[in-house]
Amino acid sequence: MNIKRIASHPYFSLALALVCLAALTASAVLEYARLRPGAPLIFTLDDTYIHMALAKNLALYGVMGINPDGFTSSSSSILWTLLLAAWYRVLGVSALAPLWLNLIFACLAVWRAWRWLRRALSGRPWLLAGGMVGFVFFVPLAPLILTGMEASLHIFLALWFLESALDALTGPQEAGPQEVVGRGNWARLALAAALFGATRYESLAMIGLVCALLFLARRFRLTALTLGCAVLPAVIFGVFSLAQGWNFLPNSLILRSATGVLANPLAALPERVGNLWNEPHLFALMVGALAGLLWDLQRPLPDARGRWLGTIFVLTLMTHVVVDHFGYFYRYEAYVMALGVLALAVLWGPRIGRLERASTVGQLRGLLAGLVIFLALMPLYARGMEAQRATPYGMANIYDQHYQVARFLKEYYAGSAIGVHDIGLVGFLSDVHVVDLVGLANRATARSFNQGAAWTEAMDAELQRSQVKVVVAYPGWVGPYLPAGWQPVASWTVDRRITVGNTKMSFYAQDEAEAQALRAHLAEYAPALDASIKVEEH
Repeated sequence: MNIKRIASHPYFSLALALVCLAALTASAVLEYARLRPGAPLIFTLDDTYIHMALAKNLALYGVMGINPDGFTSSSSSILWTLLLAAWYRVLGVSALAPLWLNLIFACLAVWRAWRWLRRALSGRPWLLAGGMVGFVFFVPLAPLILTGMEASLHIFLALWFLESALDALTGPQEAGPQEVVGRGNWARLALAAALFGATRYESLAMIGLVCALLFLARRFRLTALTLGCAVLPAVIFGVFSLAQGWNFLPNSLILRSATGVLANPLAALPERVGNLWNEPHLFALMVGALAGLLWDLQRPLPDARGRWLGTIFVLTLMTHVVVDHFGYFYRYEAYVMALGVLALAVLWGPRIGRLERASTVGQLRGLLAGLVIFLALMPLYARGMEAQRATPYGMANIYDQHYQVARFLKEYYAGSAIGVHDIGLVGFLSDVHVVDLVGLANRATARSFNQGAAWTEAMDAELQRSQVKVVVAYPGWVGPYLPAGWQPVASWTVDRRITVGNTKMSFYAQDEAEAQALRAHLAEYAPALDASIKVEEH
C-alpha cells in the first residue's frame, strides 16, 4: 500500500477529519456509558432541552412555548428550534434528534473547512491533513456535538456565509448583486445571510462587519441585500413575539445583556476587552492571525481570500469580546474558533509549505512561521484536551441533576404546576406545568430577576397565580428570594460541578402538609439516584 499516494488523494484529508470526528464523539459517549451504566444519552447542557421543549410543543400543539398552553420567547436560535420542530413533526419526538442534526451539520462544517484549506494548501497533502484534524480537535467539534445545541449548524453557516461573501469581495468590480456575484450566486449569499442570522442573534455582528466591507468595496446593492436578508428572520420573529405580548428580543438575550456590556456599555467595555487575556486560545489565534496579516503586507499570498479571512476573523473576535460571552462549554465562541483555526492555517500553511524549496533566508522565515503556529497551537491543544475530557463528565452531571429532577417530577407531579430554576429537561420530559422562577419563559420574573424584594414579589405572584405547591431550585441562587412560608424539604448534591449551575439542588414546599408528601416521594425515589449523589433532608 502506497501511503504517500493515498495521502495525496484530495479526499484523504476530508475522510481523515471525519474519522477523527467520529472517534472523538464515540469515545466521549463510551466514557459517559462507563460512568453511568444503563443511563440514556444525555446532552451536556440543560439549555438544549429548552429548544427541545419548545420544538415538541410547536410540533404537537402548534405553540412555541415551554408549556403547550402559550407562547414563550425563550430561544435565541430561531432556526434551530424550527429544525427540531420539523424533525418532531415528520419523524416523531425523539430525545436524540439534536444528536443526529449535530452530526449532520458537523460533517457539513468539516466539508466547508476542507474546501477552504484544499484551496489554500493545494499540493501540500500532509499540511492539509494536519489542518483538517486540527480543525476538528481545536474548535472542538465533538464536544459541541454532545451539547446538543446549534453550534455545529452555526459553524457550518458561518463558513458558508463567509465563502459566499468573499466571492463578492474578491470578484469583479461591477455594482449590483447579480453582476458582482454572477450566475445567480447572489441568491446563495442572501440565503446564507438569512439562515446564519436566524441561527443566533450574535451572527448579526459578523454579518454587519462583512456588510461594511462590501460597502467599502462599493457593492452597495449587495450590501443592502445581504443586510436585509440577515435581519429579516429576527424582525419577523420579533414582531410575532410582540403580537403575543412578549418582547421583541428573546428573554434569553435580555437576561444575559442585563448584566453584560449592553447594560452599561462604557463601564463594562474595559472589563470585556480585558477578558480576552483570560481566553488564551482566542488570544493565540488573534496574535497568529495578526502576524500573518502583517507578513502578507510584505509578501502577499496569491489567494486574497486568506487576507480577507484573517481580517474578518480578527474583527469578528473583537466584536464578540465586546457583545457576547465566552466559555459555558465552548459553545458561545465556537464559530469564532472555527474562523480563527482556518485563518491560522490559511495564512501560515503556505509559508511553511515553501520551507523545503526556499533559500536560507526563506527557510529561516519558514521556521519562524512554524514557531508562530507551534506557540499558537499550545493553548488550542490544552483547550481541546480539556473539552474532550470534560464532555462525558458534563453529560453525567446533567444526568445526575436535571434528568433525575425531571424524572422525579414526571413520576410524582405530572400535570401539576411546579416552580423551577432550570426549565429545559423539566419542560421536555416531566409533563408538568413549568413556572419559570428566573425568567427565560416568564415575563414577570424576567423583569425583576436578581432584584431582591422585587424578584420575591414577582415570584410570589406567579406561584400563587399558578397554584404552585412545590419548587425545585438552587438554594444559593433562588432559595433566599422565595416568598415567606416556603420551606426547604431536601436537597440533592452532585459530586462535582461541570455543566450544572450549582452542585446542590433543593426541593421546597409551600406548607407543612405538602412538605410531608414531598418528603415521602423523595424518600421513595432516592434508590434511583446514582450512589455519588448526596441526599439531605432538612
